[in-house]
Amino acid sequence: MRAQSLKKIFNLFRALPVSLFVGESQEWLPDLIARGNALTVSAGHEPHSDIGPMISQAAKQRAIDIVSKSIEMGANCIVDGRDCHVPEYPNGYFFGPTVLDGVTTDMP
Repeated sequence: MRAQSLKKIFNLFRALPVSLFVGESQEWLPDLIARGNALTVSAGHEPHSDIGPMISQAAKQRAIDIVSKSIEMGANCIVDGRDCHVPEYPNGYFFGPTVLDGVTTDMP
């Protein structure tokens, strides 16, 4: 049962830019971090790819700025995908899995 729940939550986690874990769900965080770290970032058409590139350099920079500003404001970066590079696609706009903890409502 737990594995099925984690799979469902992980799929939700991948689809949402923000996830809030309360109560027992906080115990899932280590598993979600491990799964996030195991994801393969590459071109979206590659069969082994779990996460494709962002739409543009501007979109990637906006994500970098949001994460960086949140860290400056006190968030803890547990998994940092800002400096994601895919050697086969050096010009791609890749942004890897990122997990922030301690985020508050006044952060971007």
